[in-house]
Amino acid sequence: MSIDVNLRSPLVADGVVPFDAVPIAWPAELPDCPDSWSEQAEPVTVRTQVEEGTPKVRRRFTKRLVRAQVGMTMDIAQRNALDSFFHVSLDGGVLRFDFRHPWLDQVVPWRMVEAPAFSNIGPLGVAVSMVWELAN
Repeated sequence: MSIDVNLRSPLVADGVVPFDAVPIAWPAELPDCPDSWSEQAEPVTVRTQVEEGTPKVRRRFTKRLVRAQVGMTMDIAQRNALDSFFHVSLDGGVLRFDFRHPWLDQVVPWRMVEAPAFSNIGPLGVAVSMVWELAN
């Protein structure tokens, strides 16, 4: 069975993508190993102050949300491919993509939080900064 995940896919009904939608493959022409990587889990609890005693604490959501700061160096053709991948294939960050986590050595589904940031590092080089999120 083949599932077509594109802008007109039945998976994207009324602009809502189910969490378990099939992630899109990371393009083969893009680097598969980041130059820099840092990540931090978002807080999963909410603290409520009470008049007396210790604050009440409850879980905000059931899954852990991890944000990763990802840096890569690309040439201009790769930069253009990444820009198209984000805006067209991922529908501006709505859809998830598969990428191998550099520390866990497992392919996991990521979502880009915002459009990649590009800066020039020479006549043919482009530094790319991205923010990705993973719910696990």
